[in-house]
Amino acid sequence: MKNLPQAFPHAFDKAPQGESICMREHYKLDGSPVDEECYGFMTTLQTIPSSNLRFQISEYPRMLLMVHSMGRSRANWSQCGRC
Repeated sequence: MKNLPQAFPHAFDKAPQGESICMREHYKLDGSPVDEECYGFMTTLQTIPSSNLRFQISEYPRMLLMVHSMGRSRANWSQCGRC
């Protein structure tokens, strides 16, 4: 997961800086339990200081790029070849 942008050289002129993320979700769909894995890439953290002198609040925006998910019902999860 650490080289996700480099794995897709046609998607970027220059690979962005940041970090890859992975998340596993569990939920029910039409009453059946589902496991889903989501992959993505978060750009580096940027700090935007406040221009308001009274309230010193900063923003820390990041962009989420290249989101992809794979999911299967738990009944079929062991058949996906990853377990």
